[in-house]
Amino acid sequence: MDNLRVVAYARVSSKEQAEKELSIPAQLAAIRKYSQDKGWKLIAEYLDEGKSAKTADRPAFQRMISLAKKQNRNFDAIVVHKFDRFSRSREDHVIYKALLRKQGVIVYSATEQTDPDTPHGFLLEGMLEVISEFYNMNLANETRKGMVQNAKQGYHNGGSPPYGYRVGKIKDSKGKEKSVWVLGPPEEVDNIRRIFDLYVNQGKGYKVIVNILNTEGTPSPGGKKWGYSTVSSIIHNDAYIGRKVWNRYDYVNFGKKKKPREEWIVVENAQPAIVDIDTFNTVIKKAKERNSNAEPYRINGPSPYLLRGLLKCPSCGSRMVTGRNGKSSRNYSRYYQCGTYHRNGPTLCKRNSVPKDKLESAVIDCLIREFSLLSFPGSLEDEIRRYSGDQNREATFQLSRIDDDIKHTTKRIDMAKNEKILPDANPYIAQYISELELELEKLKSERDLLAKSTATLEIKELQFQLIRDQLKDFANRIRIEPPDVQHLLLKQYVDFIVRDHPESQYMLQYNVGYPNDHDESRIKLLQQTAFFKLH
Repeated sequence: MDNLRVVAYARVSSKEQAEKELSIPAQLAAIRKYSQDKGWKLIAEYLDEGKSAKTADRPAFQRMISLAKKQNRNFDAIVVHKFDRFSRSREDHVIYKALLRKQGVIVYSATEQTDPDTPHGFLLEGMLEVISEFYNMNLANETRKGMVQNAKQGYHNGGSPPYGYRVGKIKDSKGKEKSVWVLGPPEEVDNIRRIFDLYVNQGKGYKVIVNILNTEGTPSPGGKKWGYSTVSSIIHNDAYIGRKVWNRYDYVNFGKKKKPREEWIVVENAQPAIVDIDTFNTVIKKAKERNSNAEPYRINGPSPYLLRGLLKCPSCGSRMVTGRNGKSSRNYSRYYQCGTYHRNGPTLCKRNSVPKDKLESAVIDCLIREFSLLSFPGSLEDEIRRYSGDQNREATFQLSRIDDDIKHTTKRIDMAKNEKILPDANPYIAQYISELELELEKLKSERDLLAKSTATLEIKELQFQLIRDQLKDFANRIRIEPPDVQHLLLKQYVDFIVRDHPESQYMLQYNVGYPNDHDESRIKLLQQTAFFKLH
């Protein structure tokens, strides 16, 4: 198996564990030596620093697996330091190794050397994986036991404390150091008390409180500006009456799901209270009164807002969000407004609202006009040819730069190899050459990908006709379909819409393409910008 092309994969669970586990440089050093001893060519290295063994949490692992599934991959095997670096889950081991084996890719360990093609090697490898998973499960179970006991005594179990608190240290009855929440800076404590006072005693709502704090320049928990969600989370957080709640949520399945109340661990007077229980109970009472008296706008069925997610604020660039006026204001008129204004108030951005129906109608008119022009004989072909030429010019420049880098790196390798054969050659020259060759492989791979993107796309007349038919289909359906279908039709073509301030007109960027045979994406052939005004 000489000249086998391999990639390295290394991982540590967290920065704290990096000192306990073998560090990534140490793992890579072992993998490089193992590959060199075997006569294998190390093509690339994939690193996940501070990542758990959960596959979904490891971006480098996912990129490596994705490349392994491609027909034109540039490696034949994956080398890890130990099998538990690949995964501590036996299920993941079985699934991903089976997937890789189908593609002809084998996983090797630099320190737990087995032969996966023999029955004994297969058995030994499986035993190592099961032992690793047992260790991981047992460690997690013991860790949780300790955290449960910690929580029941009101101690801190990790993470960031709420705004207004910091982590302090005390000693328990056995003299062991424990973490607890203590009061933070006086200005933060005063801000919390003031927020409760504004809501409870002065009758101010979230928006008014946010505007007051931002107008006065009061620093927020994140150091930026206050938002409605931040104020809401503070006045509904029972940590401020000294109560600590642990095990409230389930994070196991890559999400955040609230657990039944009977599973919570609740400790009263776990930390100094910032507000009294009567004030907090008044918050709950007032919140219920506000909700029962209000008439919130609810959408029954599909959202009628066709441009949701497509419209940008002309001032700050954030997404515009949907809104509706109250019963006393112009009979429930609908509009789009700046998302930053909606979340943080007028201190960060203007409202920049625009009537919903008027804007949606103008967007549809604009696209029908654009698509009608593209449907004229020869028009679509000319625009795609022009767009492709503009795109290829930049790619051609990048290709020229990479070619220069390849020539320079190749020259350095040749010079180093000539130096290596001298009697008094530096012992590190071999490692230097290996690093240069790895860099050269990366440059060549980058060039191959770029070269494919610059290749002239051969579009047959049948494909042009398919695109024209799709554009005509859009024009025929966009006004008669239900709102959810209209939104999907617009989303298929529109990149974004934004108002152009100097010209008092709107800019609409759209793209045209056809379905990709290999996945659910579309091959983009043309990107255009159109302008329109509201009448």
